[in-house]
Amino acid sequence: MTLKKLLSPKNDIIFKLIFGDSRNTDILTDFLRSVLTLPEQEYKKISLADPHLFRRHKQDKLGILDIRIDTSSGHAIDVEIQLKPFPGMENRIVWYNAKLHAGQLLRGDNYHTLKKAVSIVITDYVICSGDNTYHDVYYIMSPLTMRRFCDTIEIHTLELPKVQEEQSFPGEDREEKLKQWLRFFKAETTEEYEMLSRENPIIKRAVEIVITASGSRRLRYLYEQKEKARMDYHAGLRGAYDEGRVEGIKQGAEGKAFETAQKMKTAGIVIADIAAFTGLNPEEIEKLH
Repeated sequence: MTLKKLLSPKNDIIFKLIFGDSRNTDILTDFLRSVLTLPEQEYKKISLADPHLFRRHKQDKLGILDIRIDTSSGHAIDVEIQLKPFPGMENRIVWYNAKLHAGQLLRGDNYHTLKKAVSIVITDYVICSGDNTYHDVYYIMSPLTMRRFCDTIEIHTLELPKVQEEQSFPGEDREEKLKQWLRFFKAETTEEYEMLSRENPIIKRAVEIVITASGSRRLRYLYEQKEKARMDYHAGLRGAYDEGRVEGIKQGAEGKAFETAQKMKTAGIVIADIAAFTGLNPEEIEKLH
């Protein structure tokens, strides 16, 4: 590995390049297997779906997932990565899962046909302090009887800061593989990437994608602009929150996204790259002049 600085897979440009490309479904499947306990046949035919969540009315809020997957029998899976906390994050996760769940049914469909709606949220910050549980799972469940109300809603949180190098799970292959993947997201040095490549041949392929992307001027530009936009957004959000103007800064951030998209479109950058960078709907970008 000759590059001095490899791009991080935590950046959503690289994250989507690894897990959101139909040519890499074996990599995505390996990661999903490490997190979920779905029957093996569910992975025989996984497909990437449109990440834009269904809107019943034009005025409904638009939701765009990082990665959306359909399994062999139709279970819907959303994989997200979040680097910084922001107000309402937990509600956002629940809202995305609810939209993923409800969007399965069309007029006349029976409720019993609903499949699982699974959200996997990777965070580079601690959601729940006070314990070292880096992988947690949430269901709709009674606190009195611990009985699940249904099995079609499932939210997984993966908290990267809680992953410790000394943790090991002898004899527990799935947990050990999950830890390898979380170490991949946390990796910062070529030595860490090389070690993970030796431990897991599928992760080796993901590392190769990171290396190739790191050598691309276009991807490095998008990466750096995305990082700058993210830091500017959160700096502004912190200031606005202190002043009680959170909603205003969110609206300002949306306006900035359209402004950035306009400039990128004028510069000749393809719509797909602009959408990945700004989080805007490609249809909205097409309408910009």
